[in-house]
Amino acid sequence: MSEERAQAELMLLQNRYPAIEHRPGGWCRLARYELVEGWSARVTDVAFQIPADVPGQAPYGFWTSAFLMIENGGPPGNTSGPVQIVFGEAWQQWSIQLDAWQPGVTPEAGTNMVDFARAIEQRLTELN
Repeated sequence: MSEERAQAELMLLQNRYPAIEHRPGGWCRLARYELVEGWSARVTDVAFQIPADVPGQAPYGFWTSAFLMIENGGPPGNTSGPVQIVFGEAWQQWSIQLDAWQPGVTPEAGTNMVDFARAIEQRLTELN
C-alpha cells in the first residue's frame, strides 16, 4: 500500500469519524456504532480494512463485534462467522463492496474509503 495514499485515506476517515481507531495493516474500527431498530443489538463495533494496494485495490467487506440477527428473523444475508480479526475473536463477517470503485489521483478526486464507510452505514440500515 502506498503509505502516502493510505495516510491520506485515513485522514479523510478521521475527518468524518474523529474517534476512529487505526491499527497496522490498514485496520480501522468504529467503536459503539449505533444500529437502527430491528437488529438484535442496539450498538456494535464496526471494523474494516484499508486495502493493501489502495487505490488499485477496492475495499471489500467489514466486520461487526456483535453477531447480528434480524429481530424476529434470522441472520442477515452475505454474512458469516464468527471469525477472528486484529480487534479480537467472534466477529461477524459481512460481504460488501461499492458498486463502482473509481479512485482519483488523490482520495478527494474520486471514490475513497469514506465512500466505503458510508456504504457500510447504508448496509447496516437494511434489515435483510
